[in-house]
Amino acid sequence: MKTLTISIASYNIEKFINNTLENLCKEDVIDDLEIIIVNDGSKDNTLSIAKEYEIRYPESIVIINKENGGYGSTINASLPVAKGKYYKLLDGDDWYDYNNLKKLIIFLKKTDADLVITPHIQVIDETREEEIIKPFDDSLVNKMFTYKEYPVNNRICMHQACFKTRSIQNEEISISEKCFYTDTEYLLKCMSKCDTLVYVDYPVYMYRIGLDEQSMSVEGMKKHYKDAVKSYKELIRFRNEDQNNKEYNRYLDEAMISLGRYYLNLFFILDRDKKKEYVEFDKYIAENAGDIYDKMSSRTLSLMRKTHNCFYGLVCFYARKKVKNAIRL
Repeated sequence: MKTLTISIASYNIEKFINNTLENLCKEDVIDDLEIIIVNDGSKDNTLSIAKEYEIRYPESIVIINKENGGYGSTINASLPVAKGKYYKLLDGDDWYDYNNLKKLIIFLKKTDADLVITPHIQVIDETREEEIIKPFDDSLVNKMFTYKEYPVNNRICMHQACFKTRSIQNEEISISEKCFYTDTEYLLKCMSKCDTLVYVDYPVYMYRIGLDEQSMSVEGMKKHYKDAVKSYKELIRFRNEDQNNKEYNRYLDEAMISLGRYYLNLFFILDRDKKKEYVEFDKYIAENAGDIYDKMSSRTLSLMRKTHNCFYGLVCFYARKKVKNAIRL
């Protein structure tokens, strides 16, 4: 059995994929890895480059070539066939730190935790400036713990998670397809299947940021806001149906409160004609997750609810103005 399955979501990443794979294909780690490259309907040379690596490392690299279905579809394609002891995601334009990957592999061989958590590093693409993102303080390093001992208000992200494959594979987890924001859906669904967690303090995942101008990322949020709504509704459905892990539910509720607040506030940078959709989304949360809704407070959201959304247009005006000023800075 391979120690670690790495699922690489690959869509039009010909300029990055060599760097992504070279750090994985070094002699002293490759034999411990199952690398599943999921080509998600790329239109460039991503697939042909991946095939070159598959020929060189047939015992470790598997290619799944499929029509474009979005990030969630790459997980749905790779997870059921993963054979490694542990399973971890990697975006095709990111990479792993080689030295820390070696450390992680050694640790994965001896641990049996359902979820192994590591810090990650954000790398600004243009300047190569790095920032380490730690989910916990040092008091939890190398300690096995459960959700009962999980620090309140500490949340992890996809880049920091490494799941025991059989813990999430046996549950037939399915992630929304043709939809953005599904990395959070994946994380929260998989975490619900875990009982034991452990934190190690070396960053493995190198997360590339700043590939586009900041204004473009704002435009991206405007373009995909409906996906945020779709993803959040799916998480509400999941929360309402899956109540088996009561200790985990505390973590999930905290995450849902924060996430719902963020997605509702996202509407305020959109055009004013999205008011009807905002009101419908707010109402949906109230009707389907009332306890979450009541805790999803902020000054702006409280103003909207108390005034029956009368100041929606004005709030949008100031929110967009604030974003424009931030972009200029």
